[in-house]
Amino acid sequence: MNKRENVESSSSGIGLSGMLTVLFVGLKLTHYIDWSWWWVLSPTLIPIGVLLLIFLFWIVWATGNTLRDVLMEMKRKEKEKRNAGEI
Repeated sequence: MNKRENVESSSSGIGLSGMLTVLFVGLKLTHYIDWSWWWVLSPTLIPIGVLLLIFLFWIVWATGNTLRDVLMEMKRKEKEKRNAGEI
């Protein structure tokens, strides 16, 4: 077995959004741009917002499924009670 086959590589770089944030902050602090801090920090805030939206949709989906299951179980029990009373 080669040594190269056992080597694991990992990338722990700053990434595009981090690089843009650092660039924008530097430009803002040196007064090359006159942007709002919201726009300067947007490369960091936008991915966080997208993740929060995905999490919110997941919560709504999970709550809907749980509620549906509870309602179906209640209907099943009610039907069993009605059927038991008919016998």
